[in-house]
Amino acid sequence: MHESLHRLTKTISAYDPTDLLASIAALQLIPGNALHMARLEAFAHLAASLRAKPREARIGSKKLPRIRNSPPLNPLSFMTCIMYGW
Repeated sequence: MHESLHRLTKTISAYDPTDLLASIAALQLIPGNALHMARLEAFAHLAASLRAKPREARIGSKKLPRIRNSPPLNPLSFMTCIMYGW
């Protein structure tokens, strides 16, 4: 797994995957995010791959954008991954 994907997976593993998926789904419903759909799909895929554990934290509205815009999900990193592989 690409190093930045591994870091991102480790970062989001501290959060409840159901809450993450619900938050990402809400972002996908916003028309202004249509240009970011591939990035949001990749983020949802990572969140869906997490194993749920009891008492995980919910992601906050301030933390979600920071994670969403971090490598490998930021636009430049994401396009590089698409072009050259993860």
